[in-house]
Amino acid sequence: MKEILQKELSLEESSFMNKTHNDMTIKELITYIATLKQDISLQKEGLQLEEHTDICIRDMAYTLQVGREEMDERVAIVADNLEELQQGLEAYSQGKEDVAHIKYGNIKEYREKFEELLSDDLVQEYVKKLMCSGELIKIAQLWVMGAQIDWTCFYMNENRRKISLPTYPFEKTCYWITPIGEDNRLISQAKSKVVSIKKVKQEKQSEPEVNLEAEFTDENTIMAYLKDIFAKVLKIPVNMISEDENFESYGIDSIYITRLNAQLEKQFGELPSTLFFTYKNLRGLSKYFIKK
Repeated sequence: MKEILQKELSLEESSFMNKTHNDMTIKELITYIATLKQDISLQKEGLQLEEHTDICIRDMAYTLQVGREEMDERVAIVADNLEELQQGLEAYSQGKEDVAHIKYGNIKEYREKFEELLSDDLVQEYVKKLMCSGELIKIAQLWVMGAQIDWTCFYMNENRRKISLPTYPFEKTCYWITPIGEDNRLISQAKSKVVSIKKVKQEKQSEPEVNLEAEFTDENTIMAYLKDIFAKVLKIPVNMISEDENFESYGIDSIYITRLNAQLEKQFGELPSTLFFTYKNLRGLSKYFIKK
């Protein structure tokens, strides 16, 4: 197991390199650390500051590891002090290559190939050994690939605290409760009902009939079809449907499962009632239909 994992740690890193990262949270962290370092420097000179500067880098790491939700897009920086952390964040934001103490990527890139491997109990044992030996770079790479890391093990005999740090920015997407007309004016409720009916009729007329046997011959084609079905049932844009996102992320409950099954059975025939419990995302579901 150890040899397999060590081999996989070096795979596909090149696909994430040579990129610049304009993430607002990263930029805010860089500014935050720069300000913090300046305040600490002034405090050492004997100047009284209003804000507390007794922030430990381990408290910062503890907050980010334990106090924040893990996202699919991940970056891990191994640093001993604020100076190294700031340098690492700047290197990441500039997309610098071959920086040994920085690991980053999206777990979706690894999920299909390594999900079973990374979720194995043997991996957790391997991670514990890496912790004991202090091999933080390998732990960072495993986490970026999607492995579950029990970060609290780093602080077993320490009294760490969560601190205030820059948060994730909100996605700038507009959601209008009242419909907007072609002239960008708000449509009154009475008129919107008429417009909605016309729109539905137009969509139904323009919706093409899909011939499964003629069209669905590969995973890409069936994936496009499944995304279209999910978008219509969930009433969200197709471009917001990801093949690797777990169904629970879209708020799919028993009612939505019934509606999705009804739509899919029109093309595929009777489906097992446990389909959406067996397959957790569209990638797995598409493979089921290809085999079917």
